[in-house]
Amino acid sequence: MTNKKTASLCKEKSDKYLVYRFGTTAKTELQYPEQLDESSWKKFTFRYYQRTGGKEADAKDLNWLSFSNKGTEYTVYSEFYSQSNSSKVGIMVTTMEGKDIDIKGLAQTQTGKITSFKQSAKIDKEEY
Repeated sequence: MTNKKTASLCKEKSDKYLVYRFGTTAKTELQYPEQLDESSWKKFTFRYYQRTGGKEADAKDLNWLSFSNKGTEYTVYSEFYSQSNSSKVGIMVTTMEGKDIDIKGLAQTQTGKITSFKQSAKIDKEEY
C-alpha cells in the first residue's frame, strides 16, 4: 500500500462537471466541489501566460487553475520554461492567514495537461 498523495482534476466524459480531488488511493482528503453538476465549471478560474521565441527569448508556457474552498485558495499549476528546459507542477495553497504552502508535484508523473482548459468555453479564463 502506498501513502503517496495524488492531486487530480477530472472532467466528466461529456463535460457535465469538473472536480478536483486530493488524497491517497485509500482516502480522498478533499473533493471540490462537493456537488458534481454543470455549475462546477464556474467555481474554477483558468489563468495562463504564453510567450514564444525559443530558448534565447526564454519561451514560457504558464498555466494555473484556481478555486477557493472555505477561505483557502488553491492553485494547481503547470509551468514550462524553455531557457532552463524545465517543467514545474504542483499546488499552491494560500491559507486564510495568508500563508503560502507550495506542494510540489513530479512533472514526470503528470497525466494529461491543464492547458486543455484554454479551449473550453465552460470555464472562466484570464490571459496574462
